[in-house]
Order: sequence, then C-alpha cells, then structure tokens
Amino acid sequence: MKKKIPGFYLALVALVLAGLFFLFALAGYTVTGLLCFGIAGLMVLFRLAKWLERRSKAGLWLRRGLTALLCLGVLAAAGTWTVILGESRWENSPDCDYIIVLGAGVNGNVPSQSLAERLDATYDYLILHPDTVCVVSGGQGSGENITEARCMYDNLIGRGIQPDRIWQEDQATNTRENLSYSLAVIQERTGVRPARVGVVSSEYHLFRACEFARETGVVPVGIPAKTRNPLLRMNYYLREILAVWYYIILGG
Repeated sequence: MKKKIPGFYLALVALVLAGLFFLFALAGYTVTGLLCFGIAGLMVLFRLAKWLERRSKAGLWLRRGLTALLCLGVLAAAGTWTVILGESRWENSPDCDYIIVLGAGVNGNVPSQSLAERLDATYDYLILHPDTVCVVSGGQGSGENITEARCMYDNLIGRGIQPDRIWQEDQATNTRENLSYSLAVIQERTGVRPARVGVVSSEYHLFRACEFARETGVVPVGIPAKTRNPLLRMNYYLREILAVWYYIILGG
C-alpha cells in the first residue's frame, strides 16, 4: 500500500507551482505570485516552530511571534483594503469643469486593458457631462509607438467626442506628474487653476491618485474605471495595498 503524501506537502507544492505560474506564465500577476511564495514560506516557518516547540521554549516563542506578525499583517492589509475600496466606489455623477485621465500602458498604438477601461469610464463621463473638458495625460514609454495621451485622444475622437474637449499632456511618466502637468495645461490654456478636478483611474488606484491630487492643492473627484477581470482586479488590489504602505511610510 502506497504511503499517503501529507496535506502539508501537497499544499506547499501547490503554492510554489502557483507562484511560478503567476510569475512566469501570466503578465501582470507578480504580486499574486510573490504572495503564493510568501504563504508557502510562512507554512514552512510555522512547521519549523512546531518542530522546535517539542524541544525548547524557543519554538513556542517563534510560533507566537509568527502568529502575532501574521495577525498584524492581516489586520493592516484589511484596513488598507477598506480605505482603498472606499475611494473606489462612485454612485453619483458630480459635475466637474475638468477631468484628468491618468495614463496606462499602450501596446504599440493600442490601449492596454487598463487604459481601455479608463477610456470607457472617461467616455461615459463626457457623455453625461457635455460641458466637461478632459486632459488625457501620459508620455511615451517602452513598447509604445505613440504617447499615452495621443492614444487616448485618438480613441475618444474615434468615439465621437469633440476634439476641442480633449487636451493632451504628453510628458508625464508617473501619477504625480500626470496631475501636476495636467493642471499646468489647464492653467496655461485658461489662465485659472481649478479648485476641483475629476480624476479618472482604475478603481484600485484612485485612493493614491486622489491623495496625490490633494498634494497639488486641488479637491479631487474620483471617477473609477472598473477592472473587468476579477483575478487581475484582486492582483492589483494586493499590489495597491503595498503601494499605499510605501506611500504612507516613505511618501512615494
């Protein structure tokens, strides 16, 4: 009779394989892959603590320390997720004279999935608010044949949005620059810096985006673009939790 493989080892192998799959077989799932490895590592540490506990008090203290750290980490992640989720919900349609659309990747000349979702949210808002002007913001990065701003401009024009309602900011390379450069475009064109501005981004990103907007001295109105792929949405929320911690601790 074959000896059964303990469930611990089956789970460990499954987590390692899942981590490798997310890291190397799928694009954009790095955080999920690393989380799988992290859970596997914790399992090994808890098993080690259990083994040591039978031999000395060091194992008991190791297990208690790991449990405390795990509980604190889960509570911190849950609290951060709640804050991010609170900013991502949008049930009404506040009127803004200007909205800023934050750029995302462009595959050659074609918007990436994230950028396409932001463009859908932008189009819906502009249809509901015919007097609103949008600033599409984003420079040209690796693998992009055109700037993100130009890609967004072409997409919205192709859907029937009037060209004079779409202003391009094509130098920004990150969110802070998206916002500050776009506000400068508005001020240059109108002579006035708006006190309030709409910010269009993926729902998981809106908390930090709005915090960056507040740093510039404007009141942001978050306009979320829904991430349709549920697995990708989970991955991005996990990544954003880490990004918020980085922002809070280091201001990045």
